[in-house]
Amino acid sequence: MVSCMSAMIFFGAYMVSQRIWLTTLPDRDPDGVMVYPVTACNFINAKQLKGNMLTPFVAGGYVSWRSHPAIRVSLDGRYEVAYRDDVLPKHDRFFLGKEGWSELLEEYPVDMILVQNSAPVLEKLRGKSHGRMWTAIHTDSAFTLFAKREYLSQYRELLSGSDPESAAARVE
Repeated sequence: MVSCMSAMIFFGAYMVSQRIWLTTLPDRDPDGVMVYPVTACNFINAKQLKGNMLTPFVAGGYVSWRSHPAIRVSLDGRYEVAYRDDVLPKHDRFFLGKEGWSELLEEYPVDMILVQNSAPVLEKLRGKSHGRMWTAIHTDSAFTLFAKREYLSQYRELLSGSDPESAAARVE
């Protein structure tokens, strides 16, 4: 009985010292596979951003968990039951930067786009071509967050200290 109590006390002390109840999520991954937008969500919440966000599949659930109801994500882990069958393939085409990638921006009301830095579409969003204007408002080691220029008019402080014309990216 004494050894059982000692073991329980030792285990309890270990749990408290290691704080095992705190969840830690990777915010960078050398392979770029399973990364959560921890820093981007900290930025979103600190700036009290609101609106519709185009998100990659893995990141969508995390953004929703951290920032709902202010942020409404375009895709998350409920895709099999909550979304039409064509939503996931359209997201894949967008983030892979394949032909017709920008059609998703016309089809859905998008205020912001969260892009993993390893995604091929990142360079297309940063490139200069004709179309809608997007501005990178946050970049960290894993993600870049873009916002529509007209959306940013309600968040002047995000543009202060930078030239919106030079920071804007146009989507094909």
